[in-house]
Amino acid sequence: MSATTTVDYDCNSDTVSVAVSGQATTSDTPANATDLVATHQWSWIGTTTSTETDFSPSDTTLSSSEATDTNGDISIDIKSAWTTSAEEFFESTYTASLTLTVTAQ
Repeated sequence: MSATTTVDYDCNSDTVSVAVSGQATTSDTPANATDLVATHQWSWIGTTTSTETDFSPSDTTLSSSEATDTNGDISIDIKSAWTTSAEEFFESTYTASLTLTVTAQ
């Protein structure tokens, strides 16, 4: 189960730094159906980046010098993915949130 959000920035610069903070995830923990525990993974990809890159809740810098497009803009996809090794997910509400800061350089 995953969701991807795209954020566009009009930076008017050649490069930007991309910082992340406040990564939070929540889901209920089963008391009896303990095989249905899910894990979460964040990932991101920028306008000129060709590879999706995972990051952890302890990461604060995704890129110190991310290239923009020919108009000096950048588009960043943030992906939130929940997985489980069980045959299905535990009945719960799954949430994930973070703060993304893009600074023109």
